Parts: sequence; structure tokens; C-alpha cells
Amino acid sequence: MRIASSACVACAAALSLTAVLAPGCGSASALEGKDAPAFSLKDIDGDTISLEQLKGRGVILSFFFVGCGPCRAEAPYLSKLAEKYWEKGLRVVVINVRPEETVDVVGQFARSQNLKHLLLVGGSVVAIRYDVKAVPANFFIDKWGQVVGSEVGFDPQALEAGALKVLPSSN
Repeated sequence: MRIASSACVACAAALSLTAVLAPGCGSASALEGKDAPAFSLKDIDGDTISLEQLKGRGVILSFFFVGCGPCRAEAPYLSKLAEKYWEKGLRVVVINVRPEETVDVVGQFARSQNLKHLLLVGGSVVAIRYDVKAVPANFFIDKWGQVVGSEVGFDPQALEAGALKVLPSSN
């Protein structure tokens, strides 16, 4: 099941990163085949996390905000993937893109959902670097730091396939 289309448009409007939306949810990113843009942000515990620290691991990088319905639906699934593939080298990193959603707001959401993956705050500039126009937006980054795929909207099958694609043992 895919939660996208009008939900992506609604979340993109709330995101307000750009005035122009992508032609449709699920479209490929221009970053595919390129190095993932670097970032360094604080997580909900106050620790600094950078993309550089994650090299050598497969990464699902997801952009979201707490007020986005599809993002809220996707969050527990991302945690399940993080737990399922942790031992195989997958890391799930979710970046909040709304400046008004403070670390307290994001942390409360994470605790209420018992989320196990990394949640970073203050990511609106990072979202611009990744050309995020709608959320949830997911980027699949291999162990060398290259974007090997992307997906807009919550699609469990696409997330699972992306996770398998970036596992360090598979590339």
C-alpha cells in the first residue's frame, strides 16, 4: 500500500521549501548515482550526527515533520527496518524539516511511538540540499555515500527494497 499523491501535496505545501512541487510522488531524484550531500545535525538527545559518521553503512535517510500524516504512518515502519537490519549494517536516519518543531516536540513524538531510529532536528537546509519538495522523502545511500535510489511517499515495499539495496553486504 502506498500513501502518497494528495497526501504528498498537502505535506509539501506545509513544508514550504519551494514554490514548485515535483511532478508526482515517487519520482527519482537527480541525486541518484551521486554523492549524498553532507550534513551534520543534532539528534533528539543533543548528540551531533553527520553523514560522514555513517560511511561504511547502508543508510535510509528520510525527511519528515511531526504534523505530516504519511510521515507519522511511516515512522514506526522505519523503526522496524532499523531494528531488522541493524546487525547487517543498515542505519535509518530521519531528519525533521520544520524549524518550529523543536527538539522537545520531535522527542515527544519519538517517545510516544517508541521509535528506535535516529531522529535529527533542524534539517530544513539539508532538505534543500537534497531538493526535497514533498515528505516523506526517502533516500537510499550505499556504504560509499552514494545515493542509489529515492522514494517520495510512504511505500513499505519500496522502503524494504531500498533497505536491501543499500545493505553493506549487498553492494
